[in-house]
Amino acid sequence: MLQMILYEVSQIYMLESYPLRIKIRQFFKCVIYHTLFFTTFTDIVHVNKEEKIYNEELKKFGVRLRKIRKRNNLTQLDLDIRTGIQRSEISRIENGLRNIEFYTIVKLSLALDIPISDFFADNQI
Repeated sequence: MLQMILYEVSQIYMLESYPLRIKIRQFFKCVIYHTLFFTTFTDIVHVNKEEKIYNEELKKFGVRLRKIRKRNNLTQLDLDIRTGIQRSEISRIENGLRNIEFYTIVKLSLALDIPISDFFADNQI
């Protein structure tokens, strides 16, 4: 159906005067832009929702890590020495600014002598 419409418009486009061709071209630019914008907009809303949840969970993880670290009377430098993770990285993780790999979670768990599940349990906060 769309191909037929495009073919018909292209035939009209070839027959019409230059000003009308410009209007037809502008019309199709608007249609294409509108289609792309609204398709992308719905995708963005979905991605933003996922990204929001992701960022919230990163922050919760960081808060839990900080509370567990302080409960064990450790500084970020102490944790750096025990895990080999740089203090600046630990700070970013605790502030929810750094994505964290599972291997890093295992290293933190071993250094803090806690089960991995404690990082994800809401009652630990």
